[in-house]
Formats: sequence, structure tokens, C-alpha cells
Amino acid sequence: MRKITLLLVTFCLCTASAFAQVRTLTGKVSDDQGNPVANASVSVKDINGTGVAANENGEFSIKVPQSAKILVVSALNHASQEINIGASNRYSVKLNTT
Repeated sequence: MRKITLLLVTFCLCTASAFAQVRTLTGKVSDDQGNPVANASVSVKDINGTGVAANENGEFSIKVPQSAKILVVSALNHASQEINIGASNRYSVKLNTT
């Protein structure tokens, strides 16, 4: 019985540890006039397969690994922006029109 309890505790700790390695960042992408930028691309620099598109209100939600350092935000007819990922989980991004 003691071995089963120890095994269950170890399993729970390993599972919790695996989930703790990813965090969710949210935010809003707007242009230099303050208008939302729909379908803006938001991804983690140098990590493939992490991209999402902002919705029609410019809002996004992206799951990133704890090791992620930079978000890349881009949109058609706008200059791309690189955002340093800090302790915050919410980001406001302004893209300049080109």
C-alpha cells in the first residue's frame, strides 16, 4: 500500500511539473491609430509551431514554453514588432502602418 501511495504522489508531481513548463500569454494588437489589427500573427521567435492569429478585435492568446524570450508580432501592411517576454502574462502591442 505504501508503494502505491508513493507511486501516485510521484506521478502527480511529475504531471504538475510538465504542465508548469508552459504558460499562456494574452494581449491585444492595435495599429498606430489605436484600431485593432485583426489576423495579426503572433509567434515565439525561433520556436516553430507556436503561432496564433489575433481575432477580429486584435486579441490573442498563445501558449508558450517557459524558455520563450521574444514574441514576434506581424501583420500585412504593418511593421513587425519583437516583444521581450517578461513576468507579465498580458501584452499590448502597437504596430506601425507601413
